Amino acid sequence: MKCPVWLEQISYRVVRLTELMTYEFGQVEGDIERLDERTLGSALPQGMSYSSFMDKLKRGELALLTDSPSKPVMLQDGMSKSWELSTEGQEALSPEAKNAYLSRTRMSGGAAGGASSRGGASEPSIDETYVPEPVKPNQRETTSKIKYEYCFEIACSDETFKQNIGCAFELAKTKQEPVVGRWETERTDHGTKYTAYTAFDEPKKLVAKVASSSMGISVPESVQVKPIGSGVVREAFIPVVPSVQLGERLGLPTKGYYYHLCNSRLVQEYKLLGQGKSAFYATRSTHDQLNDEQGYNVYQSAILVYWKLEGKDVENQHLIYLEQQITREELDNLNDDWLAQHGIKLDINELLAASKQPVAERQNTQPAETQKAESKPETHTVGTDSKTNQRESWGAIAEQYGLSAKQLLDLNPQYDADPMKLKVGDQLVVSHKTEMEQQTDLKFGKPSVEVKKYNKPTNSIYEYSSSYIKGSTVKSVNSEDVVHDDLVIANLREFEEQIEFQLGFSIVEESKPLRDFWEQDLSDVSSKTKSLLQEHNQHLHDPLIPGEIVIFLTKEPSSEEEKAKLKALKDNSGMASAELSKLSPDQVALHQAYFEVIENKLVEYWNTGKPSDTFAYMGAVVGTIAPAMQKNLENVSSSLKKMDRLYLDLLSKKIDRASFVRQRQGLKKILDKQLDKLTQRTLKIPVDQGLKASLGINSTKSLIHNADEILKEGSVPELGGRVANTAKWITYAEKAGKLSLGLGVASGVYNVTHNCESLASCTRQAAIETGGVAGGWAGGMLGAGIAGLLVVGLSISAAPVVMLLYAGGALTGGFIGAGAGKELFEEKYDLLGFDSYLDSVEKELEKGIPVEVETYINSNRYSNFDMPKVF
Repeated sequence: MKCPVWLEQISYRVVRLTELMTYEFGQVEGDIERLDERTLGSALPQGMSYSSFMDKLKRGELALLTDSPSKPVMLQDGMSKSWELSTEGQEALSPEAKNAYLSRTRMSGGAAGGASSRGGASEPSIDETYVPEPVKPNQRETTSKIKYEYCFEIACSDETFKQNIGCAFELAKTKQEPVVGRWETERTDHGTKYTAYTAFDEPKKLVAKVASSSMGISVPESVQVKPIGSGVVREAFIPVVPSVQLGERLGLPTKGYYYHLCNSRLVQEYKLLGQGKSAFYATRSTHDQLNDEQGYNVYQSAILVYWKLEGKDVENQHLIYLEQQITREELDNLNDDWLAQHGIKLDINELLAASKQPVAERQNTQPAETQKAESKPETHTVGTDSKTNQRESWGAIAEQYGLSAKQLLDLNPQYDADPMKLKVGDQLVVSHKTEMEQQTDLKFGKPSVEVKKYNKPTNSIYEYSSSYIKGSTVKSVNSEDVVHDDLVIANLREFEEQIEFQLGFSIVEESKPLRDFWEQDLSDVSSKTKSLLQEHNQHLHDPLIPGEIVIFLTKEPSSEEEKAKLKALKDNSGMASAELSKLSPDQVALHQAYFEVIENKLVEYWNTGKPSDTFAYMGAVVGTIAPAMQKNLENVSSSLKKMDRLYLDLLSKKIDRASFVRQRQGLKKILDKQLDKLTQRTLKIPVDQGLKASLGINSTKSLIHNADEILKEGSVPELGGRVANTAKWITYAEKAGKLSLGLGVASGVYNVTHNCESLASCTRQAAIETGGVAGGWAGGMLGAGIAGLLVVGLSISAAPVVMLLYAGGALTGGFIGAGAGKELFEEKYDLLGFDSYLDSVEKELEKGIPVEVETYINSNRYSNFDMPKVF
């Protein structure tokens, strides 16, 4: 059925102002100057001339009432519910008439005030007194004349209709019968059927009203009543929630206008409230005259459209969304192209089917799992200091865990008042379960199903931390409270999502096929975004290599600054991948495990002032990115020196063997804890949850960091260059193997402390283990810097000979080259004949320390020497 065309017929009635009821205040017409005798018709009192009648209206003796006054004399304030004279409506009234209207509102209990004195003290505002309407008896029960019924349907529940539309339907008054506005409701497959009962079989008008004002959706043609029990529905309506699409989400505009058009005629104009609110109100606009003033005292969140009239589906309806009010020219020149550009043509069957769409399982965007930094151990039981036989001091305990005494005290505030209360057996917290620094748990999910023209609300909801979609004033559909589920959300227009340029990276933790990474790890990312990421990650290998840097971005850069940032990140990522690709799988695993240790040593070497083109990736870096690991290494070195000192004390007979064994055992326990830390990650790069959300990545395992963390001033400046350098370092030990290198950093020393049975056996094992590392890591190329430092870190000797290898970082060139490793050291060591010498030393310990040994140790311990010459 084609849309109906309204033939507007305005009826008037007249009452004495003294008899004007509160509910009629909004019906008083003030635009009386345009009225002529013909327009007034039967409203003109019998026997009264037109001029006399107009005079009485202007003086306030009479009031002219109509359902939809063009210039109402009085308006009700939406907030205070008080009545006041309107600016336009009082223009034709005399001062006496204005006072008469104000007096009438005061007498009736309504609030009164002139528009010109709004808020002033001269016209106090009085809250409207609620006057209940007379109880309407059930006509079926009170009269035998009730023989007919009229039914219509709305495609939602009665409760939803009242909450989202807010108008009321009635059968208008006829000559034979008063207004019929009492409806019985019954649930139907699509919503609610409304039934009213009448006494006369005559044409009726079905009118949608707010208070006494008729809305544009009212049915213009007469409707037909049927005998009671027929249940025939010939007129029906569908409430629709208008929305717009941004990216992959629907949202509710908070600014602008909606238009319901039928057969290219304006049914109703709606204006959004603004100020961040998605509700709207029907305006006073008609097709012939535009006026966006509020026409009805209700706010809506859905628009009622025609479903069927006279039993036929209504065709050629459009819903339009405009950011500005439609112009006269646009309304007069509507065409298919314009309508399609700014809205949609309604399809009744699709609208009804949308509410029956199956409910899809909703995506849950879990906040990124807070990554816990490894913290071993978490507590320390206070013991006795072997040297003093007193309770361990705060400083001594703190040193074991890489803390200062103040930091340790901060972790144990119960001792703040009196740190001396600490006693043997107490347990101290020695490390936080440190959380990786990250942004607030933001959620920027997407709907369960792809956006359609007509959408079931349940399937349109998405988790979204903000009330508005990023970069817009469009309200997000982020909870079930936003839209009732028995409504339909119509997608009127698609707008380009305002995407901010964001740049970040992640570090590959484990090797996997590149295809699995794109399809599984980034399964939540849209195909468009995924294509963008693939284009800018050409440096990645297949399979991925642990340590590689993956680039993430939300869109192509536009400004020069954005382009420069992306280039710098790509340079970093490319150099890291290039060097990592040269490593064997074992070497890659070693690099992953000991990256922070190697990086510390490399920076330390670099800062000795011996730069090399081989490590040109280093740039101007002068500090480590893992200062916590640097502290761990310093702690190991400190413990090793104490161990050395302990052996000297034994050799010089400053302590007896029992004391030596007891103290060495204590040092070994401390060292075990410190060595454990060499394989733990200390880097805590902040996670950029905002970038993850923008990309649509929901995985809790995906740790994406902002690019600024790499680009100079961040927490890991020039990370790609550092990875490239550490990978290159390992390349120089390619034949030393994972075992030698891995044990060399920590476990080699660990083995020495556990397998020493005699001076000779400890010396032999330490020399071989540390020799293998020195040969492998130093590679014969770097000379003193790094290799010497490593020997410092590995000089936990069980004998004086290993102390000879302790060179304090001052070893000069001539190391056994790469590939020599432990085998060559073992061969060279066996040629030295140290075993028999050390056996004799140990036998003579009780007789006195051999002066030649002490002299040998003290004279060579920190001196420069050529390792092959010593051996």
